[in-house]
Amino acid sequence: MFKRRSPSQPVKTGIKVPRAGALWDERATKALQKQGFTIGGTLGGENGLVPRRCLDRNGRHVVIRICKRGDDAEIKARRLLPVSHHGIEDVIEIRQAGPEKVAIVSRWVEATNLAVILAGGRALESGELATLLDQAATALAYLHENRLVHGDISPANILVLPDGSVKLIDLLTAYGQLGTRRYTPPEGEYGGHSAAGDVYSLGVVLQEAAGDYVPPRLNVITSLMCRTDPAERISARTAAARAAELGSPQPIRRGNADGLVANELRDRAVREPTRYLPRAMESRKRYFSFITLAVVAALAVGVGVWLPHSGWLDSKPVPVASASATLDADTDPRVALQSLATQRDQAIMELDDKKMADVSEPGSTVAKDDANLMSQLKAKNVKITGLKTTLDDFTAVAVPEHLASKYPGAQAWRARVTQSATTRTENGQSRRVEASEPKYQTFVLVSSPWRLVEVY
Repeated sequence: MFKRRSPSQPVKTGIKVPRAGALWDERATKALQKQGFTIGGTLGGENGLVPRRCLDRNGRHVVIRICKRGDDAEIKARRLLPVSHHGIEDVIEIRQAGPEKVAIVSRWVEATNLAVILAGGRALESGELATLLDQAATALAYLHENRLVHGDISPANILVLPDGSVKLIDLLTAYGQLGTRRYTPPEGEYGGHSAAGDVYSLGVVLQEAAGDYVPPRLNVITSLMCRTDPAERISARTAAARAAELGSPQPIRRGNADGLVANELRDRAVREPTRYLPRAMESRKRYFSFITLAVVAALAVGVGVWLPHSGWLDSKPVPVASASATLDADTDPRVALQSLATQRDQAIMELDDKKMADVSEPGSTVAKDDANLMSQLKAKNVKITGLKTTLDDFTAVAVPEHLASKYPGAQAWRARVTQSATTRTENGQSRRVEASEPKYQTFVLVSSPWRLVEVY
Protein backbone atom coordinates (compact mmCIF):
# COMPACT_ATOMS: atom_id res chain seq x y z
CA MET A 1 0.00 0.00 0.00
CA PHE A 2 1.34 3.39 -0.93
CA LYS A 3 1.26 6.24 1.53
CA ARG A 4 -0.65 9.22 0.31
CA ARG A 5 1.63 12.16 -0.20
CA SER A 6 0.77 15.63 0.95
CA PRO A 7 0.47 18.13 -1.90
CA SER A 8 3.10 20.24 -0.21
CA GLN A 9 5.65 17.42 -0.17
CA PRO A 10 8.06 17.85 -3.09
CA VAL A 11 8.85 14.89 -5.31
CA LYS A 12 11.53 14.79 -7.99
CA THR A 13 9.99 13.41 -11.16
CA GLY A 14 10.12 13.65 -14.90
CA ILE A 15 12.55 13.90 -17.77
CA LYS A 16 12.79 17.54 -18.74
CA VAL A 17 12.76 18.69 -22.37
CA PRO A 18 14.61 21.00 -22.17
CA ARG A 19 15.40 21.68 -18.47
CA ALA A 20 11.75 22.05 -17.72
CA GLY A 21 12.28 22.63 -14.02
CA ALA A 22 14.33 25.74 -14.73
CA LEU A 23 11.18 27.86 -14.79
CA TRP A 24 10.27 26.62 -11.32
CA ASP A 25 13.07 28.52 -9.65
CA GLU A 26 13.15 29.85 -6.09
CA ARG A 27 11.97 33.27 -7.20
CA ALA A 28 8.83 31.91 -8.89
CA THR A 29 8.08 29.65 -5.92
CA LYS A 30 8.38 32.51 -3.43
CA ALA A 31 6.21 34.76 -5.60
CA LEU A 32 3.41 32.21 -5.51
CA GLN A 33 3.85 31.46 -1.82
CA LYS A 34 3.37 35.16 -1.07
CA GLN A 35 0.05 34.91 -2.90
CA GLY A 36 -1.07 32.10 -0.60
CA PHE A 37 -0.19 29.03 -2.68
CA THR A 38 1.36 25.90 -1.18
CA ILE A 39 3.73 24.41 -3.76
CA GLY A 40 3.74 20.62 -4.00
CA GLY A 41 5.39 17.90 -6.03
CA THR A 42 5.82 17.70 -9.79
CA LEU A 43 3.52 15.59 -11.93
CA GLY A 44 5.95 14.96 -14.82
CA GLY A 45 7.95 16.99 -17.32
CA GLU A 46 6.71 18.86 -20.34
CA ASN A 47 8.57 21.17 -22.67
CA GLY A 48 9.33 23.91 -20.19
CA LEU A 49 6.00 23.43 -18.40
CA VAL A 50 6.36 21.25 -15.32
CA PRO A 51 2.94 20.82 -13.69
CA ARG A 52 2.92 20.83 -9.89
CA ARG A 53 0.10 19.76 -7.62
CA CYS A 54 -0.47 22.63 -5.19
CA LEU A 55 -2.96 24.15 -2.79
CA ASP A 56 -4.49 27.52 -3.59
CA ARG A 57 -5.30 30.30 -1.17
CA ASN A 58 -8.55 28.54 -0.19
CA GLY A 59 -6.95 25.16 0.39
CA ARG A 60 -8.21 23.70 -2.89
CA HIS A 61 -6.05 21.29 -4.87
CA VAL A 62 -4.87 22.82 -8.14
CA VAL A 63 -2.28 22.23 -10.84
CA ILE A 64 0.16 25.06 -11.58
CA ARG A 65 2.43 25.43 -14.60
CA ILE A 66 5.01 28.20 -15.03
CA CYS A 67 5.77 29.81 -18.38
CA LYS A 68 7.47 32.94 -19.61
CA ARG A 69 5.32 35.99 -20.09
CA GLY A 70 4.05 36.24 -23.64
CA ASP A 71 4.78 32.58 -24.50
CA ASP A 72 2.36 30.59 -26.61
CA ALA A 73 1.32 28.73 -23.46
CA GLU A 74 0.14 31.94 -21.79
CA ILE A 75 -1.68 33.07 -24.91
CA LYS A 76 -3.44 29.73 -25.18
CA ALA A 77 -4.24 29.69 -21.46
CA ARG A 78 -5.92 33.10 -21.69
CA ARG A 79 -8.04 31.80 -24.55
CA LEU A 80 -8.96 28.78 -22.42
CA LEU A 81 -10.03 30.86 -19.41
CA PRO A 82 -13.61 31.42 -20.63
CA VAL A 83 -13.90 27.86 -21.97
CA SER A 84 -15.85 25.49 -19.76
CA HIS A 85 -16.67 21.90 -20.65
CA HIS A 86 -16.95 18.80 -18.45
CA GLY A 87 -14.60 16.94 -20.77
CA ILE A 88 -11.80 19.57 -20.70
CA GLU A 89 -9.34 20.57 -17.98
CA ASP A 90 -10.37 23.92 -16.49
CA VAL A 91 -7.93 26.83 -16.51
CA ILE A 92 -8.99 28.78 -13.42
CA GLU A 93 -6.71 31.81 -13.42
CA ILE A 94 -3.34 33.20 -14.45
CA ARG A 95 -1.12 34.69 -11.72
CA GLN A 96 2.15 36.58 -11.64
CA ALA A 97 5.22 34.46 -10.86
CA GLY A 98 7.89 37.11 -11.15
CA PRO A 99 8.81 39.91 -13.54
CA GLU A 100 9.02 37.66 -16.59
CA LYS A 101 6.89 34.65 -15.64
CA VAL A 102 3.25 33.77 -15.14
CA ALA A 103 1.61 30.84 -13.36
CA ILE A 104 -1.24 29.04 -15.11
CA VAL A 105 -3.60 27.58 -12.52
CA SER A 106 -5.85 24.66 -13.46
CA ARG A 107 -8.36 22.67 -11.46
CA TRP A 108 -7.04 19.41 -9.99
CA VAL A 109 -8.97 16.29 -10.96
CA GLU A 110 -8.86 13.05 -8.99
CA ALA A 111 -8.54 10.52 -11.78
CA THR A 112 -6.34 7.96 -13.50
CA ASN A 113 -4.85 8.63 -16.90
CA LEU A 114 -5.61 6.22 -19.70
CA ALA A 115 -1.91 5.42 -20.15
CA VAL A 116 -1.81 3.81 -16.69
CA ILE A 117 -4.90 1.73 -17.45
CA LEU A 118 -3.53 0.51 -20.76
CA ALA A 119 -0.12 -0.14 -19.22
CA GLY A 120 -1.89 -2.64 -16.98
CA GLY A 121 -2.39 -4.78 -20.06
CA ARG A 122 -6.17 -4.38 -20.28
CA ALA A 123 -7.84 -3.59 -23.59
CA LEU A 124 -11.05 -1.56 -23.49
CA GLU A 125 -14.28 -3.34 -24.35
CA SER A 126 -16.62 -2.13 -27.11
CA GLY A 127 -18.86 -0.17 -24.72
CA GLU A 128 -15.83 1.48 -23.12
CA LEU A 129 -14.43 2.35 -26.55
CA ALA A 130 -17.79 3.91 -27.39
CA THR A 131 -17.51 6.08 -24.27
CA LEU A 132 -13.93 7.06 -25.04
CA LEU A 133 -14.76 8.01 -28.63
CA ASP A 134 -17.96 9.84 -27.76
CA GLN A 135 -16.66 11.89 -24.83
CA ALA A 136 -13.14 12.63 -26.07
CA ALA A 137 -14.31 13.53 -29.57
CA THR A 138 -17.13 15.69 -28.17
CA ALA A 139 -14.62 17.57 -26.01
CA LEU A 140 -12.38 18.07 -29.03
CA ALA A 141 -15.33 19.28 -31.09
CA TYR A 142 -16.08 21.87 -28.40
CA LEU A 143 -12.48 23.08 -28.53
CA HIS A 144 -12.45 23.20 -32.32
CA GLU A 145 -15.72 25.11 -32.45
CA ASN A 146 -14.12 27.65 -30.11
CA ARG A 147 -11.14 28.01 -32.46
CA LEU A 148 -8.84 26.02 -30.18
CA VAL A 149 -6.92 22.79 -30.70
CA HIS A 150 -5.42 20.43 -28.18
CA GLY A 151 -2.19 19.55 -29.99
CA ASP A 152 -1.18 16.56 -27.87
CA ILE A 153 -3.87 13.89 -27.67
CA SER A 154 -2.35 10.77 -26.13
CA PRO A 155 -3.36 8.24 -23.42
CA ALA A 156 -1.33 10.20 -20.84
CA ASN A 157 -3.46 13.28 -21.53
CA ILE A 158 -6.83 11.56 -21.21
CA LEU A 159 -8.05 11.15 -17.64
CA VAL A 160 -10.55 8.49 -16.61
CA LEU A 161 -12.64 9.82 -13.74
CA PRO A 162 -14.05 7.64 -10.92
CA ASP A 163 -17.42 7.48 -12.71
CA GLY A 164 -15.78 6.10 -15.86
CA SER A 165 -16.04 9.30 -17.90
CA VAL A 166 -13.07 11.00 -19.56
CA LYS A 167 -11.47 14.43 -19.45
CA LEU A 168 -8.75 15.94 -21.66
CA ILE A 169 -5.78 17.57 -19.91
CA ASP A 170 -2.49 19.30 -20.84
CA LEU A 171 -3.91 21.64 -23.45
CA LEU A 172 -1.02 24.12 -23.42
CA THR A 173 1.04 22.73 -26.30
CA ALA A 174 2.76 25.62 -28.06
CA TYR A 175 2.75 26.12 -31.81
CA GLY A 176 5.90 24.59 -33.25
CA GLN A 177 5.92 21.72 -30.73
CA LEU A 178 4.75 18.29 -31.63
CA GLY A 179 2.69 16.05 -29.46
CA THR A 180 3.65 12.60 -28.22
CA ARG A 181 5.66 10.93 -30.96
CA ARG A 182 3.59 7.89 -31.82
CA TYR A 183 0.31 9.87 -31.87
CA THR A 184 1.51 12.79 -33.99
CA PRO A 185 -0.15 13.03 -37.44
CA PRO A 186 2.03 12.82 -40.56
CA GLU A 187 1.71 16.52 -41.32
CA GLY A 188 2.87 17.39 -37.81
CA GLU A 189 6.52 16.55 -38.47
CA TYR A 190 7.37 20.21 -38.84
CA GLY A 191 5.19 21.56 -36.06
CA GLY A 192 1.88 23.32 -35.95
CA HIS A 193 -1.45 21.97 -34.79
CA SER A 194 -4.86 21.58 -36.35
CA ALA A 195 -8.28 20.19 -35.59
CA ALA A 196 -7.62 17.42 -38.12
CA GLY A 197 -4.40 16.57 -36.26
CA ASP A 198 -6.33 16.16 -33.00
CA VAL A 199 -8.74 13.78 -34.74
CA TYR A 200 -5.85 11.73 -36.13
CA SER A 201 -4.24 11.42 -32.69
CA LEU A 202 -7.49 10.32 -31.07
CA GLY A 203 -7.90 7.67 -33.77
CA VAL A 204 -4.48 6.24 -32.89
CA VAL A 205 -5.39 6.24 -29.18
CA LEU A 206 -8.60 4.33 -29.92
CA GLN A 207 -6.71 1.71 -31.92
CA GLU A 208 -4.23 1.27 -29.08
CA ALA A 209 -6.97 1.12 -26.44
CA ALA A 210 -8.70 -1.70 -28.35
CA GLY A 211 -5.68 -3.97 -27.88
CA ASP A 212 -4.86 -6.88 -30.15
CA TYR A 213 -8.41 -7.15 -31.49
CA VAL A 214 -9.86 -3.99 -33.02
CA PRO A 215 -13.64 -4.27 -33.64
CA PRO A 216 -14.41 -3.99 -37.38
CA ARG A 217 -16.70 -1.00 -36.81
CA LEU A 218 -13.97 0.81 -34.89
CA ASN A 219 -11.54 0.02 -37.70
CA VAL A 220 -13.87 1.75 -40.13
CA ILE A 221 -14.20 4.83 -37.93
CA THR A 222 -10.48 5.18 -37.15
CA SER A 223 -9.59 4.70 -40.82
CA LEU A 224 -11.64 7.84 -41.49
CA MET A 225 -9.99 9.65 -38.57
CA CYS A 226 -6.46 8.71 -39.57
CA ARG A 227 -6.44 9.48 -43.30
CA THR A 228 -3.04 10.64 -44.51
CA ASP A 229 -4.56 13.74 -46.06
CA PRO A 230 -5.93 15.95 -43.24
CA ALA A 231 -8.63 17.28 -45.58
CA GLU A 232 -10.08 13.78 -45.92
CA ARG A 233 -10.45 13.13 -42.18
CA ILE A 234 -13.84 13.34 -40.53
CA SER A 235 -14.42 16.07 -37.96
CA ALA A 236 -14.38 15.46 -34.23
CA ARG A 237 -18.13 16.09 -34.11
CA THR A 238 -18.74 13.48 -36.81
CA ALA A 239 -16.46 11.02 -35.05
CA ALA A 240 -18.39 11.48 -31.80
CA ALA A 241 -21.69 10.87 -33.60
CA ARG A 242 -20.40 7.53 -34.88
CA ALA A 243 -19.58 6.25 -31.38
CA ALA A 244 -23.04 4.67 -31.22
CA GLU A 245 -21.92 2.23 -33.93
CA LEU A 246 -19.67 0.58 -31.34
CA GLY A 247 -22.59 -0.30 -29.09
CA SER A 248 -24.05 1.06 -25.86
CA PRO A 249 -21.58 3.28 -23.98
CA GLN A 250 -20.22 1.81 -20.76
CA PRO A 251 -18.17 3.50 -18.03
CA ILE A 252 -14.47 2.87 -18.48
CA ARG A 253 -13.28 0.53 -15.76
CA ARG A 254 -9.99 1.44 -14.13
CA GLY A 255 -9.32 -2.11 -12.90
CA ASN A 256 -5.97 -2.63 -11.21
CA ALA A 257 -5.14 1.04 -11.58
CA ASP A 258 -7.95 2.06 -9.23
CA GLY A 259 -7.76 3.71 -5.83
CA LEU A 260 -4.60 4.85 -4.07
CA VAL A 261 -2.29 2.92 -6.35
CA ALA A 262 -3.69 4.70 -9.39
CA ASN A 263 -3.37 8.08 -7.74
CA GLU A 264 0.23 7.43 -6.80
CA LEU A 265 1.01 6.21 -10.28
CA ARG A 266 -0.41 9.36 -11.76
CA ASP A 267 1.36 11.55 -9.27
CA ARG A 268 4.73 9.93 -9.40
CA ALA A 269 5.25 7.58 -12.36
CA VAL A 270 7.50 8.76 -15.15
CA ARG A 271 5.78 9.12 -18.48
CA GLU A 272 7.25 9.36 -21.94
CA PRO A 273 7.66 13.07 -22.57
CA THR A 274 4.59 14.41 -24.31
CA ARG A 275 6.30 17.32 -26.01
CA TYR A 276 9.03 17.33 -28.59
CA LEU A 277 10.14 19.69 -31.29
CA PRO A 278 10.32 19.03 -35.03
CA ARG A 279 13.56 18.05 -36.76
CA ALA A 280 13.79 21.44 -38.39
CA MET A 281 14.18 23.11 -35.00
CA GLU A 282 17.59 23.12 -33.41
CA SER A 283 16.30 22.62 -29.90
CA ARG A 284 14.55 19.35 -30.62
CA LYS A 285 15.10 16.64 -28.02
CA ARG A 286 14.08 13.04 -28.36
CA TYR A 287 14.16 11.07 -25.18
CA PHE A 288 13.32 7.48 -25.83
CA SER A 289 14.77 4.16 -24.89
CA PHE A 290 13.65 0.58 -24.88
CA ILE A 291 13.89 0.38 -21.12
CA THR A 292 10.61 0.81 -19.27
CA LEU A 293 9.70 2.11 -15.83
CA ALA A 294 12.39 0.22 -13.96
CA VAL A 295 15.17 2.04 -15.80
CA VAL A 296 13.46 5.34 -16.36
CA ALA A 297 13.08 5.42 -12.60
CA ALA A 298 16.77 6.23 -12.53
CA LEU A 299 15.69 9.75 -13.30
CA ALA A 300 12.63 9.84 -11.07
CA VAL A 301 10.76 8.22 -8.23
CA GLY A 302 9.73 4.85 -9.58
CA VAL A 303 6.41 3.23 -8.64
CA GLY A 304 5.49 -0.28 -9.60
CA VAL A 305 2.43 -2.43 -9.04
CA TRP A 306 1.94 -6.19 -9.45
CA LEU A 307 -0.41 -6.93 -12.31
CA PRO A 308 -1.67 -10.21 -13.83
CA HIS A 309 0.96 -11.95 -15.93
CA SER A 310 -1.51 -13.25 -18.51
CA GLY A 311 0.76 -16.18 -19.29
CA TRP A 312 3.73 -14.23 -20.68
CA LEU A 313 6.16 -16.09 -18.42
CA ASP A 314 5.60 -19.23 -20.44
CA SER A 315 7.50 -17.79 -23.42
CA LYS A 316 11.15 -18.78 -23.60
CA PRO A 317 13.67 -15.95 -24.10
CA VAL A 318 16.28 -16.02 -26.81
CA PRO A 319 19.70 -17.19 -25.55
CA VAL A 320 22.03 -14.37 -24.62
CA ALA A 321 25.34 -13.93 -26.39
CA SER A 322 28.19 -13.17 -24.03
CA ALA A 323 29.04 -9.55 -23.48
CA SER A 324 32.34 -10.09 -25.23
CA ALA A 325 30.84 -11.88 -28.21
CA THR A 326 31.38 -10.40 -31.65
CA LEU A 327 27.95 -9.47 -32.93
CA ASP A 328 28.72 -9.75 -36.62
CA ALA A 329 26.38 -10.42 -39.52
CA ASP A 330 26.43 -14.17 -38.85
CA THR A 331 24.87 -13.70 -35.41
CA ASP A 332 21.15 -14.32 -35.21
CA PRO A 333 19.64 -10.80 -34.95
CA ARG A 334 17.39 -11.97 -32.10
CA VAL A 335 20.42 -13.13 -30.15
CA ALA A 336 22.14 -9.85 -31.03
CA LEU A 337 19.20 -7.83 -29.72
CA GLN A 338 19.17 -9.67 -26.41
CA SER A 339 22.94 -9.25 -26.13
CA LEU A 340 22.66 -5.53 -26.83
CA ALA A 341 19.92 -5.22 -24.21
CA THR A 342 22.15 -6.99 -21.68
CA GLN A 343 25.11 -4.78 -22.53
CA ARG A 344 22.91 -1.73 -22.17
CA ASP A 345 21.81 -2.89 -18.72
CA GLN A 346 25.45 -3.26 -17.72
CA ALA A 347 26.31 0.18 -19.08
CA ILE A 348 23.51 1.76 -17.05
CA MET A 349 24.49 -0.02 -13.85
CA GLU A 350 28.20 0.71 -14.33
CA LEU A 351 27.65 4.21 -15.79
CA ASP A 352 30.02 3.14 -18.56
CA ASP A 353 29.76 5.56 -21.50
CA LYS A 354 31.96 3.39 -23.76
CA LYS A 355 29.88 0.28 -23.19
CA MET A 356 26.69 2.26 -23.82
CA ALA A 357 28.08 3.77 -27.03
CA ASP A 358 28.78 0.28 -28.38
CA VAL A 359 25.06 -0.56 -28.21
CA SER A 360 24.01 1.86 -30.96
CA GLU A 361 25.11 3.08 -34.36
CA PRO A 362 26.99 6.38 -34.05
CA GLY A 363 24.81 9.35 -34.95
CA SER A 364 21.55 7.36 -34.68
CA THR A 365 18.55 8.37 -32.62
CA VAL A 366 19.27 5.65 -30.07
CA ALA A 367 22.88 6.82 -29.72
CA LYS A 368 21.80 10.39 -29.00
CA ASP A 369 19.06 9.35 -26.58
CA ASP A 370 21.28 6.97 -24.65
CA ALA A 371 24.12 9.47 -24.39
CA ASN A 372 21.67 11.95 -22.91
CA LEU A 373 20.33 9.32 -20.50
CA MET A 374 23.84 8.58 -19.23
CA SER A 375 24.61 12.24 -18.71
CA GLN A 376 21.41 12.68 -16.69
CA LEU A 377 22.12 9.63 -14.55
CA LYS A 378 25.56 11.01 -13.72
CA ALA A 379 24.29 14.53 -13.14
CA LYS A 380 21.71 13.24 -10.64
CA ASN A 381 24.23 10.88 -9.00
CA VAL A 382 21.95 7.89 -9.58
CA LYS A 383 23.05 4.27 -9.22
CA ILE A 384 20.96 1.36 -10.55
CA THR A 385 21.53 -2.24 -9.48
CA GLY A 386 19.81 -5.51 -10.32
CA LEU A 387 18.69 -4.44 -13.80
CA LYS A 388 17.95 -7.28 -16.22
CA THR A 389 16.10 -6.76 -19.51
CA THR A 390 14.69 -9.81 -21.29
CA LEU A 391 13.43 -9.90 -24.88
CA ASP A 392 11.24 -12.66 -26.27
CA ASP A 393 8.38 -13.36 -28.71
CA PHE A 394 10.28 -11.94 -31.70
CA THR A 395 8.58 -11.09 -35.00
CA ALA A 396 10.36 -9.74 -38.09
CA VAL A 397 8.62 -6.59 -39.41
CA ALA A 398 9.18 -4.14 -42.26
CA VAL A 399 11.75 -1.40 -41.79
CA PRO A 400 10.21 2.09 -42.05
CA GLU A 401 11.02 3.70 -45.39
CA HIS A 402 12.97 6.63 -43.96
CA LEU A 403 15.22 4.24 -42.02
CA ALA A 404 15.57 1.74 -44.87
CA SER A 405 16.92 4.50 -47.13
CA LYS A 406 19.26 5.82 -44.44
CA TYR A 407 20.49 2.40 -43.28
CA PRO A 408 20.61 -0.06 -46.23
CA GLY A 409 20.34 -3.64 -45.05
CA ALA A 410 18.75 -2.69 -41.72
CA GLN A 411 16.38 -5.14 -40.06
CA ALA A 412 13.38 -4.50 -37.81
CA TRP A 413 12.16 -6.86 -35.11
CA ARG A 414 9.20 -6.54 -32.78
CA ALA A 415 9.77 -8.10 -29.37
CA ARG A 416 8.25 -8.30 -25.94
CA VAL A 417 10.36 -6.50 -23.34
CA THR A 418 10.32 -7.28 -19.62
CA GLN A 419 12.56 -6.02 -16.88
CA SER A 420 13.50 -7.11 -13.42
CA ALA A 421 12.99 -5.28 -10.18
CA THR A 422 15.85 -2.90 -9.45
CA THR A 423 17.31 -0.86 -6.65
CA ARG A 424 17.78 2.84 -7.26
CA THR A 425 20.19 4.81 -5.12
CA GLU A 426 20.40 8.59 -5.28
CA ASN A 427 22.52 10.64 -2.91
CA GLY A 428 22.78 7.78 -0.46
CA GLN A 429 19.04 7.04 -0.39
CA SER A 430 17.99 3.63 -1.79
CA ARG A 431 14.58 2.68 -3.13
CA ARG A 432 13.28 -0.53 -4.68
CA VAL A 433 11.58 -0.30 -8.08
CA GLU A 434 9.28 -3.20 -8.89
CA ALA A 435 9.60 -5.21 -12.10
CA SER A 436 8.06 -3.54 -15.14
CA GLU A 437 5.01 -4.84 -16.93
CA PRO A 438 5.95 -6.44 -20.27
CA LYS A 439 5.47 -4.30 -23.38
CA TYR A 440 6.07 -4.72 -27.09
CA GLN A 441 8.53 -2.52 -28.94
CA THR A 442 10.10 -2.52 -32.39
CA PHE A 443 13.88 -2.43 -32.76
CA VAL A 444 15.67 -1.37 -35.94
CA LEU A 445 19.29 -2.49 -36.16
CA VAL A 446 22.16 -2.78 -38.60
CA SER A 447 24.81 -5.50 -38.82
CA SER A 448 28.61 -5.80 -39.01
CA PRO A 449 28.52 -5.39 -36.09
CA TRP A 450 24.90 -5.42 -34.94
CA ARG A 451 23.94 -2.05 -33.51
CA LEU A 452 20.64 -0.32 -32.74
CA VAL A 453 19.52 2.72 -34.76
CA GLU A 454 15.88 3.26 -33.69
CA VAL A 455 13.39 1.94 -31.12
CA TYR A 456 9.66 2.63 -31.15
